[in-house]
Amino acid sequence: MNGAGAMRVAKTEWAAVIPPCRDARWHFVAALMIAFLPEPLEAGAARIETEEAALTAGLAGPDDVELLARVAYVSAIGRKPALPADACARAKSLAAASNDPDAVAYTCAQAALAAADGSAAAQLLAAIKEPKRWLDTELAQARAAKLVNDKAAMARFAQAAAKVDYERAQMANVASNDAKIVVQAAKQLLTGK
Repeated sequence: MNGAGAMRVAKTEWAAVIPPCRDARWHFVAALMIAFLPEPLEAGAARIETEEAALTAGLAGPDDVELLARVAYVSAIGRKPALPADACARAKSLAAASNDPDAVAYTCAQAALAAADGSAAAQLLAAIKEPKRWLDTELAQARAAKLVNDKAAMARFAQAAAKVDYERAQMANVASNDAKIVVQAAKQLLTGK
């Protein structure tokens, strides 16, 4: 099955979920589909037009650690919705049930960066076992290093972030344009502009 066929199947399966089961994970999947195929999704009377709308709706319901990590990611690269102030606490409360310590660590690291706590962010990012799951992991590490005034680490991580490409974007389940955003932010760290 090709990519377009797989997306049609995914959209059909997503739309078939009955309303009482449309939880944060359902909204997370909607956000991913819209990120790759920027067109509204419909499921009966429900219509979701944007990634932001899907994530915002998902945040309103019972939590899902992958949805929180996705919000942390989009917020970190300058899109909405903003990462809620309690995102780390919410992710930690899901740690045992989710069996996804990397998503918890990533969400908490981005929350630490938002709070300008570079030391905590660096420790959390270093604990992630699969850092390539998120396109901006090296960028986050560079930002954390900058906050603690570690110029050598900032340069090392920013140089790595400046090399992300389309293939890495695909591995991280993000649109290819996100790679340009990460590369630009990394270059700004390197040049100080």
